Amino acid sequence: MKKINRILIVSFLSFLVSSCVVMEETRFNDNGSVYYSLLVDASQMMEIFSESNDSAKIDSQQKLDTIISFSELYDENIDELSPDERKAFERMKNFNLKMKTDNKTKQFSFQIYGDFADFNSLQNAITNVDSIQKLLPNTEGFDISTFNRTTMPFGKEKIEWNGKIFKKSIALLPVTNDSLDEDVEGMMGLFTQGKYTSTYTFARKIKNVDNAAASISADGKTVTFTFDLQEYSKNPEKSNVVIELEN
Repeated sequence: MKKINRILIVSFLSFLVSSCVVMEETRFNDNGSVYYSLLVDASQMMEIFSESNDSAKIDSQQKLDTIISFSELYDENIDELSPDERKAFERMKNFNLKMKTDNKTKQFSFQIYGDFADFNSLQNAITNVDSIQKLLPNTEGFDISTFNRTTMPFGKEKIEWNGKIFKKSIALLPVTNDSLDEDVEGMMGLFTQGKYTSTYTFARKIKNVDNAAASISADGKTVTFTFDLQEYSKNPEKSNVVIELEN
């Protein structure tokens, strides 16, 4: 178990940091609906792979620019799904997945986004997103579980929202393997350009934010966090925050 946890954490950090840019956006609308987007630009990773010894294995002409509607995917595959899979998929129907890859220009990005009736619907969709992997067409090597924030290898993320107070916290998993730190430090030295940006936009003005790293917009309705990915991967709890809105 220790070895598995170690491999998972180092693998996740390697992907995250080498991805270069991660942009997360959550928008809470006045009618209770929520828009969510998570964009990962991993073009830097493509640059690194193209210069490695494995570059010959990459088809330089491969190009992909597509948007996958989870709702359409559900309708097309409903007969192949078990009752449990249908139930899980129903919760994700509002998501879309946009993927762009171009080996010639070294571009690689993917984005999951969608509008949801309320916050609970969004949370249910994120929790069940892993189950869609086998139905995704032409996505070899792509792991949809990257978007499941609730099961990150280094900890478990918890988000709460009651219409006035927003809370985000990450409970770190205990790491008992002594060699993990050495592995992480060695890998981290390879990538230093990554950025993680998270924005939360509300329908009303913000009264208080308990995280000093927060930047509040001029209209007082948007909170933005920007972290160096190298630092964030080591200390994800830095993004923990409580945001209170005005009445």
